[in-house]
Parts: sequence; C-alpha cells; structure tokens
Amino acid sequence: MNARVIAEEKPTPFFTKIKTVVTGHRFISDDLASPDKLGRTEDVPKSLLGCEIRVDYLRFYGERVWYHFSVNENSVGWIQKKAMVRHYKRLDIKINSIESKTESSATKILQIWSKFVEPETNSQMQFSGIRPEDLIIKAQRLKRTARLINIENLKVIHHQIDRGHPLIIWLSRPKNGRSRIMLVSGYTHHHVYLIDPSTTNLLMPTNQALMGKWRGLGAQAIIY
Repeated sequence: MNARVIAEEKPTPFFTKIKTVVTGHRFISDDLASPDKLGRTEDVPKSLLGCEIRVDYLRFYGERVWYHFSVNENSVGWIQKKAMVRHYKRLDIKINSIESKTESSATKILQIWSKFVEPETNSQMQFSGIRPEDLIIKAQRLKRTARLINIENLKVIHHQIDRGHPLIIWLSRPKNGRSRIMLVSGYTHHHVYLIDPSTTNLLMPTNQALMGKWRGLGAQAIIY
C-alpha cells in the first residue's frame, strides 16, 4: 500500500486502548511511516492487543485516518480507529501541576484545569470557596468561553472529553453534607475518570455511582 498524506492534525493527547481482537492490517510501525507517505500496513502485534496507548497525532492517508501512539512513553507507530476500543478515552492531564499541597481543593482544580486549557497561563490565583457560582467567575478569567451548565446525562461528558475538554463538577458527600469538587478527565463504557484534588488520585467510579452523587447537587458542570 502506498498512499500520500492528505492532511495531519495534532489533537489533545489522550489515552485509549487497543482492542483485544483486531482483524485486518491496521498497524504501521514508525519505521514504515514517512512524513509524507504511508508504508506497508501490518497486523497489530499481539503484544499490543489490549494495551493502553497514548495518542498524540493523527494523519489522513488517502481516505483513512491513522493515529500515532506510544506505549510507556516509547513511540510505537500508527493505528486505525477501528483497532481502538470505542468507549475508552482519558485525557493526558498532568496531576503534578498542583503547586502546593496546602491550597484549597478549588484552587488545586483551577491550577490543573488552567494549565491544561491554557498552558501558557501562569495563574497564581487563590480561591477558598467551592460554590459553582463563584468558581465560574474565576474560570472565565482564564477561559472566556467557560460556562456553568446543568447536565442530565453522561452524553455531555462523553462529548466534552471527545473534544479534548475536561469538566469541573461537584459531587455530594452524604456523610457530612459537604460537597466535593472534581475534574472529569475521561470515560469508559461503564466508568468515569475523576481527578481528586485533595489526594491527587485518579478515581474511577461507575456511571451509576457518579450520577447518584452528582444529581444530589444539581448535576452542574463547568465546560468550555
């Protein structure tokens, strides 16, 4: 096969998974893909089946789209969308962008969010509150298009993540009646990925568990 590059694009880097069973030649190693031309396609190596990969680039070769990926920070090659798990996407958000462990959860969320949305921004703002109405004002100073919305289902989450946009949300905490602020960074078919600013852990609640705690606070989210 020998097709020329029609267009290329650098998307927001994200993690996904290769299917455990892939039929057809849907893989091109780095050695066989030049900047302007597609080389020989191959079967996906068995060692990559079921692996989580990081996608950082895509190219249109002829009529098909190919995604460049790495595994464990090692560049591997190019793969077609049909070889990737459909309901699995997690944005590559650097949790270590939090500058201080003593700041409030809302400030930490703003730090992570702002450095992802506007990497060149050097935001030192402090924020002690947690109310959505107050936080959206701060968010809009960093990103004009940020807005606070009410969400009825998970389709909005999937749509925003597919666009490369994380969401800020609030979850209820039944034990003490206080709310928790989180950053949605991805989803699978049955789960959602959340960044907890208080622990910097990556949480993975089920869709049902998330919606239960989210609806308890009106299911609000900051998107852009």
